[in-house]
Amino acid sequence: YIDLSDDERRHEKDICDITNFLLTGLTSREKYIVCQYNGINEKKPKTLEEIGTNLGITKERVRQINENAMKKLRAHALNNSITEDIYKR
Repeated sequence: YIDLSDDERRHEKDICDITNFLLTGLTSREKYIVCQYNGINEKKPKTLEEIGTNLGITKERVRQINENAMKKLRAHALNNSITEDIYKR
């Protein structure tokens, strides 16, 4: 257990809030892949192959979906000035 300061807790909550907001712009499949691949809400990230096996698709298709989802996330962040908000804090 790591004891976080109040500032660190607020920062962690802000990151979670921003991440959840950005993920709302994705389909459920994209969200699943991004979260699994990046270890969001998981103990450790999964490989493209593991995710593909779970979904019944190839690891190449998982890679393509993840790549497109990440483009969507960046566009969503830029369209909502999220990056500016992060650097203002």
